[in-house]
Amino acid sequence: MMLTLYFTTSLGGDHTIVLPILRSLYKVYGPISVIHFDAHLDTWGPWSPQERITHGSFFYIAREEGLLSNTSVHAGIRCKMAVR
Repeated sequence: MMLTLYFTTSLGGDHTIVLPILRSLYKVYGPISVIHFDAHLDTWGPWSPQERITHGSFFYIAREEGLLSNTSVHAGIRCKMAVR
């Protein structure tokens, strides 16, 4: 049996571009592993229904939608790990 690995790279742009990219990749490959380089986690829950998708909530929503595997890595983080 041969194992085939696929890699997609997305650099720069607005933070919210990641969510539609993950949704598209999920349709083809299933749950996605992400290597995320940023100073902030971008895994905060939505603050309100009107602000569901923001620059800081897209990984939270991706996980909620089942788009991510449990093997993602966040690198360069320099923020608090919990709110308050």
